Amino acid sequence: MENILRFHAQKYPVMQPVDAVKLIYQSEFGIGHLIENTAWFEKKLQDEISTVEIHPGIPLTEPIGSGMIRVMLNSPDFSAVNTNDLVSACRQTADMVHGSAEHFQKKLNELRAFCREDRFCFTVGELDTFLEVYKQNGYGPVSHSDLYRQLYFPAYRVIKDIFWIY
Repeated sequence: MENILRFHAQKYPVMQPVDAVKLIYQSEFGIGHLIENTAWFEKKLQDEISTVEIHPGIPLTEPIGSGMIRVMLNSPDFSAVNTNDLVSACRQTADMVHGSAEHFQKKLNELRAFCREDRFCFTVGELDTFLEVYKQNGYGPVSHSDLYRQLYFPAYRVIKDIFWIY
């Protein structure tokens, strides 16, 4: 997890506590919460693909840990991806990845230790404040911060890297 945190801290230097927690959440639990209804998931994916702005320099995939990757919909290389294959990979990932609260907590502790090394633009205190509220709200999925969305244009789907065929 440390290498993944280092990679994302360098690539996204103004990521906020919620963005780091989202990264860890996705690496542990995947996106099963989003694909319970496959038809709805496919429609949302097609809608996003039709409106997403392509950004030069965005790679097709990026690692997020635990054998998981983000497939970047706004990469110039995404046009070669068959969306049915991506939906299938998302479905297979959701069926396979369930995560555990224990492993998630361990990853959050690793994030906290990594944060103490001043690798992020936020402090351990800011992370702790976020985590306190996050815990009270049940440790569920979160959305990227407004700042992250404005600067980095996140548009992706999360899958196990073993299902990636491109």
